Amino acid sequence: MGYCMRYITTSSPAPTLGELRDALVSIDARYRLDVTSEAPPSAGVHFDDVALGELAIHVAGDAAFAEEVGELLGGLKGAVGDDPASVRAVLEGASAIIALRVIFGDRDPDETLDTLDPIWGWFMETHEGLIQADDEGYYDDSGLILEVD
Repeated sequence: MGYCMRYITTSSPAPTLGELRDALVSIDARYRLDVTSEAPPSAGVHFDDVALGELAIHVAGDAAFAEEVGELLGGLKGAVGDDPASVRAVLEGASAIIALRVIFGDRDPDETLDTLDPIWGWFMETHEGLIQADDEGYYDDSGLILEVD
């Protein structure tokens, strides 16, 4: 599946592709979301016509959401950090998971991730929750709070 990042939110209502699109364009008009599906909501994420990733919004009650939460809860067994219980509480109380499969192509991975930062910043500013990054762990607005192997 490649490298995936997720925003796990406990806010309601769940964020929409339209909200994210409007926010990104207001940050920099070079961002673009190409909607690929309305159910579940998913879109290609681009910057300057360069594909950065494939984004999907999974909301509580749908099968993909339950699968994501189950996998993330299972991954907490290898957690190293101060408080895996707080991350577990967010996962168990989540209203939506925004999953982004990152496309690095032949670009520098750090450049791609830096270009994606405004997406995570917008979620942090507008929806309570945590960022999860594969093979790294969980982040809040202060940084890494729980490392996961």
